[in-house]
Amino acid sequence: MGSVYAGGHAINEMAMDWAETVEEETDGEIEITIDQDFGGEGDLIEQTEIGSIDGSLIGAMWVDQFAPEVYWMECPFVFESWDQQYRAYMESEFGEMAFDAMVEDGNQRIIGEPVYRGHRLLTSNEEITSPDDLSGVTIRVPELEDWVDIWSGLGAETSTIAFDELYSALEQGVADAQENPAETIRSMSLYEVQSHLILTEHLASTGWLSINEDIWQGISEENRELMESELVAEIESLSDEIAQQEEEEIAALEEEMEVIEPDIDEWLELAEPTLEDLFEERWEGSTDEVDQI
Repeated sequence: MGSVYAGGHAINEMAMDWAETVEEETDGEIEITIDQDFGGEGDLIEQTEIGSIDGSLIGAMWVDQFAPEVYWMECPFVFESWDQQYRAYMESEFGEMAFDAMVEDGNQRIIGEPVYRGHRLLTSNEEITSPDDLSGVTIRVPELEDWVDIWSGLGAETSTIAFDELYSALEQGVADAQENPAETIRSMSLYEVQSHLILTEHLASTGWLSINEDIWQGISEENRELMESELVAEIESLSDEIAQQEEEEIAALEEEMEVIEPDIDEWLELAEPTLEDLFEERWEGSTDEVDQI
């Protein structure tokens, strides 16, 4: 299995623990190795599809690539909580639609469940408590059309600066704000060039494991069940660990930045008109259906 995550990353470590358990429980019938040398996320998805590698550890690009009509499951201000986002994937017709599309169009399937990688938070060089404060603020966002539309709909100016240029862009004032999980904000020392941390929790980042469909069908049902059950146990443990670390990262950032706890309901309410437009124009479902998940 190829991995988009760097050596030593918690998701790689989790996957290696899982691989060791699977090898032991199958008496060596199934051996899994994790390798970080197969390229970026798009490369891994393509190589898993054609079978040049057997599987991959990836982020959420697969949703946009194979099920763009439900990409709202990876967009800001759609969900009230991680629990709701998790249910959208694991307990709704929309998640099932995405998983089926991955098999049908990508010749690979998601196994297990999403890894919780932490909520994305907003940072800025000025106090932002509500979307009204975004007027005139340039925020760096990923180069994703839906994300640009949502942040623009909240009143911000958006810029899709490359991730590796983010620190310098903030330092030079090319962008005034950005959004990322607490771990990224701290590991990249963004607190050196940003003064405020706004706990918007506008989306939880996810991690996934996929396996080539032909390979998966060649594994016995008993071993498939073993692989999935052991993987779910590992993911649940890691997700709990990441949630705890997230609290610690935010506490550490409080020593460096002014922390603002906004009224999340206000942000969700003001984002809804843009979300409704996106559901009408590009997405499957509606805001009412999301509310019922």
